Amino acid sequence: MTASLKLPSLHDLGDAQDILDAFLFETEGEETPEITELWGRLSGQIDEKIERWGLWLRGQKLQAELVKAEEERLRSRRKAIENAVDRGKAALQMNMERLGRPKVKGTLVTVSITKNPASLHRDREFSQEELEALWVDDPALVLFTPASYALNGSAVIAASRKIDAKGNVIGYECSIAGLRVQQGASLRIV
Repeated sequence: MTASLKLPSLHDLGDAQDILDAFLFETEGEETPEITELWGRLSGQIDEKIERWGLWLRGQKLQAELVKAEEERLRSRRKAIENAVDRGKAALQMNMERLGRPKVKGTLVTVSITKNPASLHRDREFSQEELEALWVDDPALVLFTPASYALNGSAVIAASRKIDAKGNVIGYECSIAGLRVQQGASLRIV
């Protein structure tokens, strides 16, 4: 059976020092041989405890620096993988468009190029009067709200749909000078 040596806590050692200080005060500063011996042992224990605590703190700081370096390494690795995926998707989309293959249904995955929602972009600033004059209430038109398309005021902007021979919406157009409708496409992998 091994006995483990347990040092008192630094708080306990501080309490013991306070008690010795009180003894010295009661003896009016006269150090007896017992107090001198206790003071020497207590001082050594306090120094050892402080040193151990300092070593532990230094070890924890080094451990934190290692974890931080690992975090930075993993973040760099994640960004590299994300960039590779983005470049790969862009290259796949470009080749699918070039080959005229907007959708491929595979056994494990379906890869398709889908249109993004249309968005309204402005080439100039519009006054409140111009925005109010743009208000249109026609169900045949697609309406874009200024809040989501960075226009000032409270008007709703209309754009007409472009329809192909089969009746499918293939795009949008806006006849107002200074406004244009953009609709991009993106690669989806499902």
